Amino acid sequence: MAGELRGSRGPLQRIQIAPREAPNLHLTMGNWLVNHWLSVLFLVSWLGLNIFLFVYAFLNYEKSDKYYYTREILG
Repeated sequence: MAGELRGSRGPLQRIQIAPREAPNLHLTMGNWLVNHWLSVLFLVSWLGLNIFLFVYAFLNYEKSDKYYYTREILG
């Protein structure tokens, strides 16, 4: 017949696919960290340095007497 799907299983039969198991998230994150530890170390140290410099500069500006008039002018 025209338009019929034919194969080894017969016309219009569905193929059964076995469900996949869910990955163990602890195992996959552990593997990611093992593979990318240098990138993580670099990003953490870069962010830590930026946070430290911001807090140091802010507190220096806020508490130092030499910036008194600058604080008065700028607010």
